[in-house]
Amino acid sequence: MARLGWTPVEGSRLEGIVQWRQNNFGLDGSNNAFRQADDPNYSGEDRRWFGQLRGETRLLDGAWTTGLRGFTTEDRRRYVNRPNPGASGIADDLYRGSRTGLDWGNTVRLPGFGAFADGALAFGVTHALEESRSLSGSPASRTRVFAQQHVTAGYASLQYRAWERLDLTAGLRQDSTTGFTDATTWQLGAVLALPEVASRLRISAGTAFRAPSLYERFGTNASTLGNPALKAERSTGWEIGADTDVALFGRPRAATASWTFFQSRITNLINSVRAPLPGFVFTSVNVDRADIHGAELGLTLRPAPGWRPRRTGPSPKRRTPSPTAACCAGRSMW
Repeated sequence: MARLGWTPVEGSRLEGIVQWRQNNFGLDGSNNAFRQADDPNYSGEDRRWFGQLRGETRLLDGAWTTGLRGFTTEDRRRYVNRPNPGASGIADDLYRGSRTGLDWGNTVRLPGFGAFADGALAFGVTHALEESRSLSGSPASRTRVFAQQHVTAGYASLQYRAWERLDLTAGLRQDSTTGFTDATTWQLGAVLALPEVASRLRISAGTAFRAPSLYERFGTNASTLGNPALKAERSTGWEIGADTDVALFGRPRAATASWTFFQSRITNLINSVRAPLPGFVFTSVNVDRADIHGAELGLTLRPAPGWRPRRTGPSPKRRTPSPTAACCAGRSMW
């Protein structure tokens, strides 16, 4: 990963990021004695690169921060299974996907009133074009699939601090994805500081929406079969938790212990299952309804300045809406 930033004038900044990764792997099979062994004829490659360029500036004496970000992601997955001795068939599957878009984010500082201070309004719009191209089968018999979709979202969130210890957040988001009904989601959150016991109490609730990815709908290879009939996933959830700082060795926050309990109800949950086909082929399906609840325990240690090792206990698959999801796209670079 490479990251470069430039501050041409006070209050304005340009930043660019490029990230690349590649994984190469094989597949286990069975030998003539029906024992598990490496398949020397199978090879897989999973490659991705990501780049973004963002500019941000402060206006009105720092009261308004606005930024524009351009981004692109390219995925390439290839799976080749050459014929075993005495056979002639070959499978060569290729998937290429891309996501390119623009994001405009803003944060406006608001004046206080009464017991409320440190107000902020975040708002913005993001748009992306997603494309996928799949080639599957042997060179003599190819299945070709091309698909694309547009994703547009607008969001706004409001934050205030009350009585110098209660942080309140409310957010609203509108998502529009090609082929799916538009969705409006909301989030509410509160964090209560309890300095008397070096703790913070957290509570949040909200709704969420997730359209299936193009790979889940149209990706095809030797072990994956896309499902174009997938529906969008919707959920409602809440969570409650707390963080407590622990003083050790003269450091007031040498450690932080935390706990979180969460619960969510999901309709049309997107889940991966084995397809009714020969071999180990998986596809995505919708589960009519799923109820998920669980707990997390966390411990953050700070033995020295700059050190932050963290340990979190295992939990079920978590899909609780985040109270800050509506404003994340407008986060400042400072």
